[in-house]
Amino acid sequence: MPPCPGNLRRDQRSRGRAASENLLRRAPPVSARLDPVAKFYRANGRGYQALINDVLNAHEQLRLAKVIEGIEDKGPSGEPV
Repeated sequence: MPPCPGNLRRDQRSRGRAASENLLRRAPPVSARLDPVAKFYRANGRGYQALINDVLNAHEQLRLAKVIEGIEDKGPSGEPV
């Protein structure tokens, strides 16, 4: 019998995903209607979904850094919140 991790016998080890796999699980996929935008990025060929993801991540970082602001960053009369 090959050695098992730790002091557990083969029949005592947990079954299912490895601990490292549980830590590295990806977020669930998100779908959105981006027809005109997707058409623009699809023209770039393979990898367009990763490119869209990079653009959205960059936008999020700029919003968090307060470099750009969105409509929800303004009050009813347009003043910054």
